[in-house]
Amino acid sequence: MCHEENELKKQQKTAIITLDSNDLITSYEEKPKEPKGNLAVPSFYCYRACDVKRIQEALDNGCGYDAPGSFAAWLSKQTPMHAYVMPGKRYDIGDINSYEYVKSVFSK
Repeated sequence: MCHEENELKKQQKTAIITLDSNDLITSYEEKPKEPKGNLAVPSFYCYRACDVKRIQEALDNGCGYDAPGSFAAWLSKQTPMHAYVMPGKRYDIGDINSYEYVKSVFSK
């Protein structure tokens, strides 16, 4: 899944992908300094069983293990992967301030 994120500072703190006209991932970068696009990827993935079996292969080939997007980024270079562009608004609750903000949005 992905969503539009147009704020550079937020783009630099998440995974950013680019897609072709068929929603096929054409690039996937974790926390890029200079993002190639504006589609941010939250940590929500659906993998096929045959792809999950490749986790050890990914680690053996230098895939990072400290961020959930590292495997997705590696896998996107090994096999065709598509992304679903999320409709509507997305809220990232990462601290008490963002939690309070979202509470205020939904209490209206």
